[in-house]
Amino acid sequence: MSEKKERNIIYDKVRGVAILLVVLGHVIQYSYSDFFHVPAFNIIYSFHMPLFMFLSGLVTYKKERQLDFLWLKTKFF
Repeated sequence: MSEKKERNIIYDKVRGVAILLVVLGHVIQYSYSDFFHVPAFNIIYSFHMPLFMFLSGLVTYKKERQLDFLWLKTKFF
């Protein structure tokens, strides 16, 4: 019988924070006509989508393995 690995809850927590930031960014976008001058909007939109892409790729590719920082570094560069 194969042993089932536990899910890494940290990825889910980071993804949850990213989801909340996307919602907050949309609230700002629809609340202000000139939302590009709202610092929170610019901060959120500077990283939230790359964060989703990174997490999705990480959990998809490394599903059965330990996190390998050398692999991560080579993929990043």
